[in-house]
Amino acid sequence: MAIVGRIPQTNIRLKHLIKVYSLRSDGPIPLIRTAEDVTSNQQVMSIISSLGDTGNDNSPTKLIGTIQTMSIASERENNFYRVLNFDTLGKIQEVYPGLPEFTGSVSNVALFNKHLVDSFQASTTDYFSGEGISSDPIAPCFNIYNQISPLLVKVDVLAPGSISGGLYDRDVTKSVILWDFWLTTSNLEFSVDSVSDLAIIQESDFKFAWPIVQGA
Repeated sequence: MAIVGRIPQTNIRLKHLIKVYSLRSDGPIPLIRTAEDVTSNQQVMSIISSLGDTGNDNSPTKLIGTIQTMSIASERENNFYRVLNFDTLGKIQEVYPGLPEFTGSVSNVALFNKHLVDSFQASTTDYFSGEGISSDPIAPCFNIYNQISPLLVKVDVLAPGSISGGLYDRDVTKSVILWDFWLTTSNLEFSVDSVSDLAIIQESDFKFAWPIVQGA
């Protein structure tokens, strides 16, 4: 026991996996600003329960299988309160916080027949640049201007579970729902410097109104 006690303990989860789902809303979605807004609104609970349900082809939720990395950040600006008078000479009297802002970024290895905007189900039709659907490689789905309705994105963090039939079952340890999700940038990076293969990397930044965290 003494030897085991000297082994460093870390908080990393080995070989963790991430699943990302998106749900496109064709109309206004309820505002969420507090936990009570989630539990007391039946429409919100119905939407949340539908996220991640991909059991049938007609499900409004789509699984994004090519996401490599996703980062989610929250920040708020701190402001200074000053008094311009003889006694204080403009020195800082108080620091007070502003409102929070939720942002993030996502990247994936591009598929030749589907752009990142399509994966998020942000655009099903090229609305502003002529006829055609976004699955057509000629249609400029790269233009995020075609996202005209908000997305709801659910991120499931999975951990290795028990072995069943020679395969690892994955248990969801934590889920984060990004409410009222909008893509703000859409970038493509072409590179032939990689020693493995030609890779087209797509990166996008996004903003969302409110995070809902589920799980332990």
